Amino acid sequence: MDTRVICNLKTGAVTAAPHEVPRLVWNNRIDKWEIIFTGRRPDPAVGSWRASVALDHLSDADNTLARFDSVSATDRGLALTVDVWTAAFGEAVNGKAGGVPMFLAVYGIGADDETLEYLEIPVLGVPAVDPPGGDKPAKPRPAV
Repeated sequence: MDTRVICNLKTGAVTAAPHEVPRLVWNNRIDKWEIIFTGRRPDPAVGSWRASVALDHLSDADNTLARFDSVSATDRGLALTVDVWTAAFGEAVNGKAGGVPMFLAVYGIGADDETLEYLEIPVLGVPAVDPPGGDKPAKPRPAV
């Protein structure tokens, strides 16, 4: 796994390795995340999981920068395939060398499309130095 996040379902505490705040990097590389549950087991009625990343808690659909449908349950938690190679994500992090605070929301969905579990993980969205698919390489910024 590229990133491991530990979520205590009882307390809501989140820890991540290797970074204090997990990073989502804008590029065309698909990352593999492992979300490990502690504290309690998830609701057994959860039939599927989905995830999305957004800048804030606005309910506007345009606020969502990327959605991840490749979320599968494991014996310890979840395996998540993360692909943030979207125009919206790129626009959000463009020119922000220090990154942009974001939220990764993970939903456990029941049989009636009801949200039975909700995890909110703070993440840092960061731009690529030289994003794939560009016409020419980005120029490095001079040292200060």
